[in-house]
Amino acid sequence: MAFTEKAKKILKQRSFLFTLVLSIVGLICIPLLALQTFTVSHSTDEFQKSNHEYYRSVLQSSASTFQSREQVLSQTALRISLNDIIQKPLRHPSSEYALYEAAQEISNYGAEVLYVTNVGVYYASEGYLLTNGNKYLLTDYCDMHEPASREYSKRLRVFFEELDCMDYHASSDGKTLYAARPISLGAAGRNDAIAFFVMDAAALEESLRASISLHASFAIIDEAGHFLLQGSDFVENIHTPELNSFLSSGSNVCTAGAKKDLLLYRHTDPESSLTFLLSVDKDASEGRLLDFAQLLRTTMYGMIFLVIISLCVTIYINYRPIYQLLKKHTGGELGHKTRSEIELLDSAFFQLDEKMSNQQNLLKDFILGDLLFGNAVKPELINQYFPSSRYQSFAVMTTLCPSLNSAQSLQLADRITEATGHSIYITSVPSRPHTIIVCLAETQIHSLALHDHTIRAIADVFGMEYPLCTGQIVTDIHELRASYRGAVTAHPSPNANKTDATADDFSKMLHLLSQCVYVGDEAEAQKYLADIRAYLYNNIMGEGHLRYHCFQLLHSYLDSINSNEAHLSAQDIELLLSFTGTDHLFKLLGESVQQVCAQVADTERSVDIQIQQRLLTYVDTNFKNSELCLTSAADHIGVSIYAVSRLFKEVTGTGFKEYVTEKRLEYGHMLLCTTQKSIAEISAAAGFENANYFSTVFKLKYGMPPTKYRNIQKEKQSI
Repeated sequence: MAFTEKAKKILKQRSFLFTLVLSIVGLICIPLLALQTFTVSHSTDEFQKSNHEYYRSVLQSSASTFQSREQVLSQTALRISLNDIIQKPLRHPSSEYALYEAAQEISNYGAEVLYVTNVGVYYASEGYLLTNGNKYLLTDYCDMHEPASREYSKRLRVFFEELDCMDYHASSDGKTLYAARPISLGAAGRNDAIAFFVMDAAALEESLRASISLHASFAIIDEAGHFLLQGSDFVENIHTPELNSFLSSGSNVCTAGAKKDLLLYRHTDPESSLTFLLSVDKDASEGRLLDFAQLLRTTMYGMIFLVIISLCVTIYINYRPIYQLLKKHTGGELGHKTRSEIELLDSAFFQLDEKMSNQQNLLKDFILGDLLFGNAVKPELINQYFPSSRYQSFAVMTTLCPSLNSAQSLQLADRITEATGHSIYITSVPSRPHTIIVCLAETQIHSLALHDHTIRAIADVFGMEYPLCTGQIVTDIHELRASYRGAVTAHPSPNANKTDATADDFSKMLHLLSQCVYVGDEAEAQKYLADIRAYLYNNIMGEGHLRYHCFQLLHSYLDSINSNEAHLSAQDIELLLSFTGTDHLFKLLGESVQQVCAQVADTERSVDIQIQQRLLTYVDTNFKNSELCLTSAADHIGVSIYAVSRLFKEVTGTGFKEYVTEKRLEYGHMLLCTTQKSIAEISAAAGFENANYFSTVFKLKYGMPPTKYRNIQKEKQSI
């Protein structure tokens, strides 16, 4: 009876949810999904199968045609070898007239085979060939027919010299295809000559696709991966990496082209090892989809009718109790102590919206954090959350106020936003004492006004003023790091950025170099050092004046080093001051910049490691607390949420939520196997929000619900 009463109570509390789910699934989702899946999948599969089979058969037929032409060429070569006139040049003594007769006789065989433009014989033992009524040395013939490159000429010569069976060779421009076969013109059984046929590749390719009524192209590739025939699609639309990927995939069909508008088929002849390729226009080849579309349209009409009927039934089933519920709680009856199910649903939807909003804000924080510290961010994410059409200018400010927790950061951001009208983001860097304030404005930022409003907002939150430094105003969100670098190295004065506006080019470059060295940005520092060197060589006249600027550069550099945690030894400083010339100085400075930036990186990494150790200890100790989250961990460690997420993933290789869920699941698994606690008790003890979520993640890892898993383990132990 207790179970029955409990079930009735749950059904009553969740009646609207159960009715909605069952009606949608039972009356709409399942019938439509089943009908659509069967009809579309079956029809599509049948069409694609028949379409692919047709074009594969066309390709195989074309391959057979090409092989039959090879047999014709082979027979013609055999008849050439038996011709007494063609054999005469090998009989000694041989006259020039014998060569003339042989050349004329060879030319007569060209008309016997389609698409053959010329026939020739290469007398290997004599080193010359007869073709087109003329005699050529092999080298001269190859150079004449491949004038563009010695490499292609050499390949053609090697083709003739090393030929030992029927084979093909394509010219470098793809217009000519050579088919050649060794023949015996002297002693029987000894191949002392080669009969070759010069064919028009374009005409041959045209003959292959004559059987297809739509746009298509053929290609033939030999065993070495060289094109023998190459249709227009394989020259213009299908790139080599795409083709190589298809050939190595083992598949016989794929989509190709920059717009994926071609269907590519393959057939490999097992005897000749030649690969035949056919490309067909995808849209034209799928013209029979019209019949399929008509079938789909008829099916959709039926589905629409079913949808209308199902929706009518669903509206009636679900709206009636909602109407009765609203009618029941109108007037003075709404002051009931127990909230209605509709109110509970409204509350749940509100919490979901709030959670999604918080997640979006966290994602924005991570994007800005990556931009701030020079990490790569996907452009689509930046365009989605920070579109250039909305934000026109950006600025970064730093202050040495006490560390802020999440609530204080939100409070301070709201105060500054209220005062300035700009979007504000607040974070920190573990290795530096600054609190970083990022301003994103829809209009042009006024530096002094922003500085004054921010100073007052900080004073309102902490009860006193703290020094604030403002970096340069930038108009590109990708330049946030430059603005941050200027803020973190600026003199703590509201007017610190004014000196930059009046400084000359050389002073500006010195200041930028100092900024980069201070934050450990070696790549940027080396770049500015190179700019300074180029400036000095191009603009400073006279050795004395140049040396004066070199000492000014050294003074600025050493001053930035002394203000940093990374210091140079007295010996290193003495080495810099003892430079012998400008080139020597810049060589020493380049090495010193590398050394100092490495020290800064080591210092930051040491701080990161300490925080990672504290973070792991905190999570491993408190994972059973259901309130543990990224925000609570950040507040406990005293760093920003962005820093916690980044450092945690570096040390564990996984996200914060995934790691905590795994720890809770391991603990829940241990309780499940060693105690008799209920699933709800285990879920609460392990830190899960509810038993349903625990059951879901448990099933994902172990393949079955926790109750079934426990029963199986008991059966194993009892055996």
